[in-house]
Amino acid sequence: MKVRLSRWPLRFRTKVLLPIFVILAALVGFMFWLVNRHFTRQLQTQARLAVETADAAFAYYQDARTRDLKSRYAGLASDTRLRRVLQHDDPKTLEFLLQELLDEFDADAAVFTPGTERPAVGAQREGQPVWSDLQPPFTPSVTQALKGSFNIATVSAAGRLWEIVSLPVSVSDHVGALTFAHGMDRTLARQIKQLTHSEILFVADRAVIASTLDRAIDSQQLLPLFRRVLEAGDENRVAERQIEPVRLGQERFMALAGPLIGLSRDYKLGYVLLYSSENAWRELRASQRRLAVASLLGITLSCGLVWMLVRHVTRPLQELRSGAEGVGRGNFSHRVPVSARDEFGELATAFNRMTENLQVSRAELEQTVQRLKTTRAQLVQTEKLAGVGEFVAGVTHELNNPLTAVIGFAELLQNSNLSQEHRGYVRRIVDGVGRCHKIVRSLLSFARKHRPERKLSNLNDLVENTLSFVQYEFHTGNIAIVRQLDPNLPSIMVDPNQLQQVFLNIVNNARQAIEGFRHDGQLKVSTDRVEDKLRVSFADNGPGITPENLTKIFDPFFTTKEVGKGTGLGLSLSYGIIQEHNGTIQVSSAPGAGTTFIIELPILTDAAVAAAGAGTTDTSFTRASFEGAGKGILVIDDEEPVLDLVQSTLVRRGFTVDTARDGEEGLR
Repeated sequence: MKVRLSRWPLRFRTKVLLPIFVILAALVGFMFWLVNRHFTRQLQTQARLAVETADAAFAYYQDARTRDLKSRYAGLASDTRLRRVLQHDDPKTLEFLLQELLDEFDADAAVFTPGTERPAVGAQREGQPVWSDLQPPFTPSVTQALKGSFNIATVSAAGRLWEIVSLPVSVSDHVGALTFAHGMDRTLARQIKQLTHSEILFVADRAVIASTLDRAIDSQQLLPLFRRVLEAGDENRVAERQIEPVRLGQERFMALAGPLIGLSRDYKLGYVLLYSSENAWRELRASQRRLAVASLLGITLSCGLVWMLVRHVTRPLQELRSGAEGVGRGNFSHRVPVSARDEFGELATAFNRMTENLQVSRAELEQTVQRLKTTRAQLVQTEKLAGVGEFVAGVTHELNNPLTAVIGFAELLQNSNLSQEHRGYVRRIVDGVGRCHKIVRSLLSFARKHRPERKLSNLNDLVENTLSFVQYEFHTGNIAIVRQLDPNLPSIMVDPNQLQQVFLNIVNNARQAIEGFRHDGQLKVSTDRVEDKLRVSFADNGPGITPENLTKIFDPFFTTKEVGKGTGLGLSLSYGIIQEHNGTIQVSSAPGAGTTFIIELPILTDAAVAAAGAGTTDTSFTRASFEGAGKGILVIDDEEPVLDLVQSTLVRRGFTVDTARDGEEGLR
């Protein structure tokens, strides 16, 4: 049966959750767009209705203002004070009367323009522009009043908007026009704002004259908005006005521009109503955020419920997969729980039967393999030991003869007349060669079990001799040796060469471990007495030994060193030497915390020490005597150094010596 794998493998949960998530997200997104579109249109419609209402309110205000001004100034032409002053034709008195009329009608400026060529007379409130500066913009209204028409208009003068009321006045032969100006300042604009509930801007000559906004407005941004109305020229084209959205800074408005009453083609005056919809937009954005959060929560909750359902369905498959992975790792004891009697339960039961059969088969196979490994290891160990024995036997034969010659000649030199300095050199030669001889014998003892040659020795001297051999290697490796040796230790009966070999193996292992781990190593060597035993410990600050290797370090041929740097015999041989001395060797270590070897050796009783001392005899064969006087000896040996050594020794004892290199020469 062929199994086709997807190019992008997806888990079953993902295959279920991903389409559901996409569908839910699409539905929520469409609903969000639909609701947002509905609310946006509704908000814009409300804003348009609001600005249209504000425009209607402002138009009503203009009509009411016009009626109020007409009713206020309607009886002024027949006022007795005005008629009396005009009859006297006194400009000063007329000016005084105009000042009183300003206070009475709450006007900002007043001008009387006679119908003749006589000069006009005017007055203004304190702080207001001079009436003569306002007179030119009043001219159209004054002209209509001189023709007998009562009119009200709006003009721009001195950087402000003015409501102009012009009425004709006729007293006997004095005919003229009386004009009053009311400034349209921010106070009036605020009143209109309260009435219309919107911002208002008065514009003239394409510039903002007055505004209820608290911040500066870029008139160029609003210019295209009211240009169409201001360039219309009269009120008959109001129908062309349009409501347009405008953004001023961060705030949104619905704007509507219109002309002012009595608009003049020369000045093009108008207004702009701005209804702020920012609060509504903020509320819309808040609603959008709440809707988005609710939608996300709904999607998350729905996906969570689906995920729980899918998880409940796929849990038996996961348990079966875990069981299969455990079997793949070799854990045949794993069992899949059978929680139902459906198809998943039947599959779990079959899987458990399969693992039980595999577990039994594996146990039988492991037993067979273990027996084979044990047999193979025994054969390999036997072959290795046999090979080592043959090798050591050959090495012993080849090295013993030259070493014997060196030792003999060195002892002869010791008995000759030498200076103290040269005698010390010869003593070092004897000690070194003797140690080499003992090492060869130690190798031989590894392959052939011989009892060690023991004598009374000082443990501290053995330690110091060992450390002197490795002092140079430790110095070049930047490894410090710390000694803590008890000077009051008694002598013990040991084989000094074998014990030094043990110490040397441990010290060299410590040096090699530290050099590959750190650049500032330390080896602490200490000796002390513990009850009836002497203890020597070697503690390093190297990488330590892992727990799995700690139980195998004394096994023959076990090593963690690189190929060619260790044979795995050092600690095994050391363990055997300490056991033959009735001592113990222990090791404690942890990864990263260094390693400590502790060796304990028994102390002999006083009687044993005395017997050992009494049994010690001088085995030197270099004693100077003449016991061979008058005797002849034939010495045959194929090693010339040994032949010369024996001849020299026997001659010193008085023998007559003949030598031969082989048996045939000896017979001759």
